[in-house]
Amino acid sequence: GREHEDAHEALGDIRTSAAVLGAQLERYSHLPRSIDGLHSYCASTELDRWFSPEEEGRVFRRGKYQGRPLQEVAAEAPDYLHWMIGAKDMDQGVIEVVREALEPS
Repeated sequence: GREHEDAHEALGDIRTSAAVLGAQLERYSHLPRSIDGLHSYCASTELDRWFSPEEEGRVFRRGKYQGRPLQEVAAEAPDYLHWMIGAKDMDQGVIEVVREALEPS
């Protein structure tokens, strides 16, 4: 961290906000670089970032099984889904969908 001189003064707050945004973009290379891209990213949910809705059901958009249907991964690699459920920073919506996929049909 660092001191925020001119706190609560418009220009000081703008400069600090710009510095924070720049540092976030540097640290998280997956973030879009345009204002429109950042807006779209923030408007999407973590569930949208993990899975895309397809005819065959949800399909992984990222991770080890990118491009594979969730139900297929549940049948062939349930350990991966259990890892997702146990991950400290995993979104609750993602966890619920993954749990449903693991339930016997």
